[in-house]
Amino acid sequence: MSVDLKILKEIVEKAVKRALEEARSEDLRIIAEAIKALTDYVREGFKQVDKRLSTLEGYLVAIKTDIPKIRDDIGLLRSDVSTLKADVSTLKSDVSTLKSDVSVLKSDVSTLKSDVSALKASVPRIERILENLTISIEEEARIVVDGFLREKGLEISLGSIVLDKRYEFDIYGSHNGIVIVGEAKTRASEKLIDRLVKRVERARKKWPDKFAGKVIIVLYCLKYIGDPKKAEEKGVWLIESTRELVKRPTL
Repeated sequence: MSVDLKILKEIVEKAVKRALEEARSEDLRIIAEAIKALTDYVREGFKQVDKRLSTLEGYLVAIKTDIPKIRDDIGLLRSDVSTLKADVSTLKSDVSTLKSDVSVLKSDVSTLKSDVSALKASVPRIERILENLTISIEEEARIVVDGFLREKGLEISLGSIVLDKRYEFDIYGSHNGIVIVGEAKTRASEKLIDRLVKRVERARKKWPDKFAGKVIIVLYCLKYIGDPKKAEEKGVWLIESTRELVKRPTL
């Protein structure tokens, strides 16, 4: 574009120069000047066009440079979108699993509530059974002890005694200077023997009138755990079910 303009300029200048030189009248000079002005205007126009074209070329070069970067950015964006889709899919799966777990948990809680309700309903019945069992053991203990006493020719009416809130004995009877006092347990051990002896000793000090005479401490149980010699050393008459593990102390 710049080379063509230069050639055109030279041609026009030669033509103008020739026209001016050959002009023989004022009109020809005016025409020549007009042609020159027009030529200058056209030349200036070409300069502006050339400048704008150069600017456009710069823009195109910049755009061409940015295109690979834009493509890379689009690729990264697509990768991010793909990752996001995978994450959303995983999240949906986790939510579904969580819902399933919550459903199972609700079912378990419902079952647990039902079991607790059934257990609560059973508690009074169990308490009654235990109460009846305890009463039965106490009654059985008095019957067995009474039987052993009768074998030795002793007739002592046995029952239970409550001295106060802390001192209550399942087995108690007093007759002709002989006092039988003790407890009835489903299971007994050496520690229970120690506690029974101490309780009887404290009760004798607080209520001497209830323990006047020869005191025989008896422990009746369905099962004894330990060495019966402990009871013998403490002077306790130990009975397991229907047999004497330690004989009654002599009167």
